[in-house]
Amino acid sequence: MYDHLIAYLNNLYAVDGHTLFTRNGVAYPVVVFPPDEAQTDDVNSVLGHVMADTFIPRETFAIYDEEYLDTMRRAGRRLTNGITYVYTHIDSAPLKIHAQVGRYFDMIMTSDVLSHELKTLFANGAAHNAVVVPRRSRLHRVVTPVEAMHTGHGRSSAIGGIVLTVFNHDGQYKAILARRSTSAGIDAGLYHVQPAFMFQPVGDNPHDAAHWNLVQHIYREYLEELFGMSEADGAGDFSSHPMLRDLQAMRDDGRASLHLTGIALNLLSLRPDICTLLLIRDPEWYTRVSGGEYGLFGRAMRRDVWETDGETVTFAPIDSDAALLGALPGEPHRIFTPPGAAAMWLGVDRARTLLT
Repeated sequence: MYDHLIAYLNNLYAVDGHTLFTRNGVAYPVVVFPPDEAQTDDVNSVLGHVMADTFIPRETFAIYDEEYLDTMRRAGRRLTNGITYVYTHIDSAPLKIHAQVGRYFDMIMTSDVLSHELKTLFANGAAHNAVVVPRRSRLHRVVTPVEAMHTGHGRSSAIGGIVLTVFNHDGQYKAILARRSTSAGIDAGLYHVQPAFMFQPVGDNPHDAAHWNLVQHIYREYLEELFGMSEADGAGDFSSHPMLRDLQAMRDDGRASLHLTGIALNLLSLRPDICTLLLIRDPEWYTRVSGGEYGLFGRAMRRDVWETDGETVTFAPIDSDAALLGALPGEPHRIFTPPGAAAMWLGVDRARTLLT
């Protein structure tokens, strides 16, 4: 299945200078857009213009599969039709992603359904040169495969964010990885890095430009996914949260740093994720945050069991690729979300460079 899927994507999208992301001889269904070196220490530098007052008209979608959304609901997936930032186009040199606003359900019915269709077809043993993919073919009559890698035309391609958190654990640097719950809205049951999120305005008002701030969103998800802050608290002023103050203090004095590692475009869903690295050098961080009122992962896993499977949280050493792979229950291209795997490798490479 996997080899045929990669061959199909390679034939369709590995054109005009684009190549599928490859690691240790394995190709992933992802195209990576790297940042300029000058951007790597400024995460928000990747954000371009956002039309916060303009929702995507439904009539511009090449597909709109309401039956797929109903199927996900019947399967018990946790779905909320919140406002999302949807990418309009990507620029390079410097790397910029531009956006307008959309709805989560539109993403499910126009973008995630593309992933579902493709994986279903190849799971049934289709050959890469014989498979018929109706929804994707309909999209590419509106926007060509090359155009689809640079624009979000014809679909609601919601922007995601991924943070590979690497921390100093008894003198060895390790990455935080975990499996998504089987009740998660998308990529259920697959491994991902922590934290990972949908990049979206807070609440129902997308007009406030302050929401178009990746660093603030990373802070919010760091508190929610690692320390159990409620989404209600995340929608308000969380600037006084002790774990955020702790992180900001580490960033101020160099014990922690945040870095942009690229944009990973998932070729299955044709959705982009902004990839970043949070590198925590402080050798006392893990001991400091493991106990007490907030306790790393304890409350977070009890509260959001539908989002992340707390039993699968893994601290994987990044000393070498072999060491990291040895900490995983399977090969990354088979158990990870495609952008999650790409973000993991991009972040690991950046961390090794910085630590060296």
